[in-house]
Amino acid sequence: MAALTYQQAYDNVIALTGTVGHRTEIAAITAAQAIYSESGATPGHAARATLATAVLNNPDAYAARFLFAVATDPTIVANGVLPTDAQILTAVTNVWNAMAGA
Repeated sequence: MAALTYQQAYDNVIALTGTVGHRTEIAAITAAQAIYSESGATPGHAARATLATAVLNNPDAYAARFLFAVATDPTIVANGVLPTDAQILTAVTNVWNAMAGA
């Protein structure tokens, strides 16, 4: 698959903002909760847990940030504007370490 242009990525964010935006927020909350059940020995756990706390304390702010990751995920792009919940959660978890700086 060819890389998205910035305009295509922006168009995807606009298209996904509604219902998928809310589902992305739930996916980020779900991922954050899972971080707390992982082993402290998990590589990058401290940074991951810090992001998890931030997401749980302000999910609206982080939903917007994760939505950009969802909108540029190759699977989501291939699926159009109707990704499944599992695809959204996978896109969120795929960028968790990068967003956490882990």
